Formats: sequence, C-alpha cells, structure tokens
Amino acid sequence: MNMKILIVFIILLGCFSCTETEIETEYIIEEPPKTTDGISPGEIQISVDQITDAKALILWEYEPLDQTIVVTYEIAVNDSVVAYDIIENSFMLTKLQSNTSYSVSVTALDENRNSSKVSTEIQTMNSFIQAVLYIDLDFEEYTFATAISTTDGGVLVAGNANVTLASEPLESFIVKLGKNYSIEWMHVFPSYVEADESVQSYDIINDLLETNDGSYLIVRDRSISKMSNNGQELWAYENSDKTNLSKLISATQNDNGDFYFTGMSNRNWGKDISNEYILGKLSQEGKELWFKFGGTTLINQPKEIHIESDGNLLIMGSAESKGTVFDNLSDAVQSIWFLRTNGEGEFINQKFFVNKYTVYDGLEAMVLTEDNNYLLVCTISGSMPPYGYHDTKQRFLKITPNGEVLWDEYHYLNSNTGYFPSVKGVANLEGDSLLVLTKDDRGIAIATIDGLGALTKHIKLSGYPGCIFIKTIEGENYHCISEDGRIILFNHDGYLE
Repeated sequence: MNMKILIVFIILLGCFSCTETEIETEYIIEEPPKTTDGISPGEIQISVDQITDAKALILWEYEPLDQTIVVTYEIAVNDSVVAYDIIENSFMLTKLQSNTSYSVSVTALDENRNSSKVSTEIQTMNSFIQAVLYIDLDFEEYTFATAISTTDGGVLVAGNANVTLASEPLESFIVKLGKNYSIEWMHVFPSYVEADESVQSYDIINDLLETNDGSYLIVRDRSISKMSNNGQELWAYENSDKTNLSKLISATQNDNGDFYFTGMSNRNWGKDISNEYILGKLSQEGKELWFKFGGTTLINQPKEIHIESDGNLLIMGSAESKGTVFDNLSDAVQSIWFLRTNGEGEFINQKFFVNKYTVYDGLEAMVLTEDNNYLLVCTISGSMPPYGYHDTKQRFLKITPNGEVLWDEYHYLNSNTGYFPSVKGVANLEGDSLLVLTKDDRGIAIATIDGLGALTKHIKLSGYPGCIFIKTIEGENYHCISEDGRIILFNHDGYLE
C-alpha cells in the first residue's frame, strides 16, 4: 500500500473514534426530550386560607389533561423552593414573619418534567401582642386598681402596695405615667389607725379626676385629696364625724371649680334603710360647703355623679327598686338607678331600670354620648334563661336625660365558664362606639360596641393577667394596664390564635 494513503486512513479513523466518544458522552447527560403530545399539566387554580401572623395555608386545584400521569408539586416562597414531591393539593407555610408580604408559587410537574406554574401574593397579619412594658415601682409588692387618661397623653394610675415589708399594712398610691409610660412622679398615702387604735388600714382609692386647672382629685374611701400636676398634695378633706360611717365613691367639678362628691353610708345598717347615699360639696380649696344623707330604698349604691347643663346633679348607680324592709330580701331586685337633685342636693326625682331577667344589676361605667344621652355599662348576675342557673352578662343601656330607654342590649363578653366578671375599662371611639375591657377569673376580653349596642368586635384572652384600664391610640392598637404593673400593647388588627 502506498505510504501516503495509509497515513490518511489512520488519521480519518482516529477522527471517527473521537466523534463517536463525544456523542456517547452527550447522550449520557442529556435529559429526556420533552413530549409534544399535549399531556403536560394544565392551568392551576390557587387560593390562600387561614392566614395568621406566622402561617398561611396554600390550596390549589388541578386536573391533568391526561388522567393516567402522575403529578407532583413544588412550593416556592420568594422563588426559593421550600417543599417538593408534594402529592396533596394543600400545604401549610409556617415560620413566616408577621406583617410581611410574600410571593408564593405552586409548580405542577408530570413524570416527564413538563410543568405548569402559578403564583400569588400573601400578606401575613400583625402579631396580636405588639409589646409588653414593665412599670418598676420601688415597693415590696403592689397592685394597680384604677386609672384614667390625662390630657397630656399620659395616664394616672392608682393602686395599693406594701411599701417595705409584706407584714406592714397596705398603703394606697398614685403614679403619673407619661405618654411613653415613663414614671413622672409618685405619691403614697399613709395608712390610718382605726378609732380604737388597734387596726391600721389603708384608704382605698375609688375615683380619679383631672381638674379644670390640670391638677388631680383623688377620691378615697374616707377622704379626698387634691394633687398638683407634679405630685404635691395641695389639700385633703376628711370629715371624721361622718366619713367614718361612709364610703366616698365618685366626684365631679363644676365650671366654678367647686367639687361635688357622692358615696354610700352604713349608718342605718339593720334598719328599714340599710344603705343611704351621701352627697356633698367642696370649694375648690377643699372646704366643705354642705354634706347630706339620702335614700328611700333598701340599698343605695352610687357609682357616678354628673352635673347637668341646668346645674342639677345626676347620681347613677345601683339601688333596691322593691324592698323597703331589711328582713324582706326575697323580693329584692337591685337594678340600675338614677337620682336627680338640684345644686344644693335637694331631691327632685329618681328612676329604676330593671333588667329583663330581674336579677342583680350593677352599674360599672357611665358615658355621656355625642347626642347628650347616657350610655350605661353594667354587669348583671343571677339565674337567667334558657338554662336557669347562675350566669353573668354585660348590659349596655342607653337612656335620655329624662330616663327614656333608647335601647337595652345584653352580651357575653368573658368566658361562659368564668367567675366574677366585671367591666374594668371603657374608652370612647368614633360615632358613640365604645371600647370595653372586661375580666373574670379566666382572663380578659376586649370588645367594641357600636352606637346601637351591637357587638362589633370581640376578643377573648384566656390566661392573660387581669387588666384595669384600656385606651386606643388613633384606632391603631389597644393599650391595657395590668393589675401587676405591665403595659400590654395589642395590635388593633393583630391575629389571635
């Protein structure tokens, strides 16, 4: 064979061998070719349910064009695959961040890796608890009992405490908190000694009032004090001949700066009238101008006092609407009651508002509405249908100044299995709606009541600490003060599990 021809043949044979090797290598790593016979997955319908502050349930509907193929799904969040080979048509996303937007996609894949993809956007909810703040007072132990909002955006809180050792008698105190709940000042009222000098007691704070000049009036069981806006006691009123028989409950101030106060007396305990109301007037300097007892029924328990536009006084509370003899309690019906006097405390008229169940009824808050009527927030307790056992509800009663009932609504706000429910805080919302805080032995509840008495929002918080105050900031969240000295901020639109 010619040598030149032999060399060319060898070179060509080597080239053919290289080509075959490359084709073999490419064939091994190549994916199966996509089919074109129309069996790829069809359109997916996606939806989202059960969105919370940390979770969301993704649901989808899919029907393959070829019912014989096997389809699995991939779930991606913000283009990152979080699950694959899913055969169900739902998937729960967990460990999401609250109040955050996410892009979620579902991809359907058949056995030949043909795919169809759909995406959606979700927004997680706020966490219900926004923050918890702690009020650290320099006491052995203490409890908050009542509070009011102040015009500077802060809060005035009253409570009782063991100032040093737990064995010492309790003492009442007030603490002024700023808008951010920092402590501005605090004042402690010392305990007092009973008449026989054998018992020391503390003077329970029943009412707080911000006065016309920006100071504060503190109403205690047996005394009234006026405090400056920096915590200095300006004067203290106590009538030792009368208040030792009485419990001072509430006060208000007229345009001239004088104060009216009301409460209840036990001086006739055991007689036909066991509890009289008391009514008094103090000058703006704390001097007693007059002091009176009154009452025509078995029980008279004032809760609120209000000055009407004509100068008359309106006392609202609970009273016995039937019984007039102390020993005949079987016919007793304690109901909501208002009493009107003139500016000198002289009786004009009174009216009773018996609830539809004819059971115990206690007034817990009174709100003057935008249309100059009165909205009364009550707790009723007793044997109520349909089951006939002891039960408790909240009652919301709107009346005119003349006592005409505009509407009368009843709601369960706390747990049906709880005990000792009571209204602890009420705040005005727009359009005569109310924000209402209640508590029982199981926890607290937050509700909103519209201008017609309907329950528009209701949140039960089992196991939460008892709270004594609520307010809302521009409708965005709820601020609650707990009995044990915590400020709990709840998101208005937060998710509660």
